[in-house]
Amino acid sequence: MENPIEIKETKKVTRKPRAKRATAAEGDENAIFIGTVIQQELKSQERTVSWLARKLDCDRTNVYNIFRRQDIDTELLMRISVILHRDFFSLFSKEAKRKISSSPSV
Repeated sequence: MENPIEIKETKKVTRKPRAKRATAAEGDENAIFIGTVIQQELKSQERTVSWLARKLDCDRTNVYNIFRRQDIDTELLMRISVILHRDFFSLFSKEAKRKISSSPSV
């Protein structure tokens, strides 16, 4: 008696394409992506994600999530500013001054 050959269908596994990292808010090429700025500062100080996670008392995945953010809670930004010895708020202050000076008065 012949053995029937079983043919299994294979399903092609496709990955979802990664979301492109935004570089500016829609319609505003000068928008500040604070997560990217924090990531760049961490790199310039030659610090690791693990180091920052320990300082923030959180998991590394949370730090990677911070890097993807366009905006951030002010209390968290204050903690990161103190840890990295960098005034990240000054970036927003400069941007606010630029926008105020370029907008018509009401």
